Amino acid sequence: MCMRLLVRRWLPVATLLALLPLVIRADIAAGTRHARLLDYVGSYESNQLLADPRVAPLLQRVAGDQLEHLRENINVLGPVDLVSGWLKLAGNAPHAGTEEEAVICVNPDPDRAEVQAAIFSKGKIMVLSEQTDYMNLPLCIKDWITQVNSLHHDRMVRPSNVSLGQR
Repeated sequence: MCMRLLVRRWLPVATLLALLPLVIRADIAAGTRHARLLDYVGSYESNQLLADPRVAPLLQRVAGDQLEHLRENINVLGPVDLVSGWLKLAGNAPHAGTEEEAVICVNPDPDRAEVQAAIFSKGKIMVLSEQTDYMNLPLCIKDWITQVNSLHHDRMVRPSNVSLGQR
């Protein structure tokens, strides 16, 4: 009898807690599928992320007249990645890997919304950011720059100072 009373008392609370993730948040714009930008990580919903009302205006502001070039240079890409706390979209123009590439990095923190990007074209890298000091760029941008500058060699070939399975 005592257990039945305990279950009756806590059942409504447990039900509400179980349904809490299904509640639609009022602060998320209509038509937005993901309540948190971090929910894009691992997905192939890059176009949805770039069109998200929390990202699109920031991307437009930082890319300006380079937006079309940026979009063309990430035409071929993998899933949304997470690098040092930033969402990362990296890719290349069709049939132009190591020649025409780009990266877009999104800070998913709603209190510090920020987008930064970079384009690799004709051997040069153009960083699209409101930051003016290289040191203040996120690792998402700087690590991508390192890979692009090595033509992705650093990612594909084991460096001589790295051993595998040997102690």
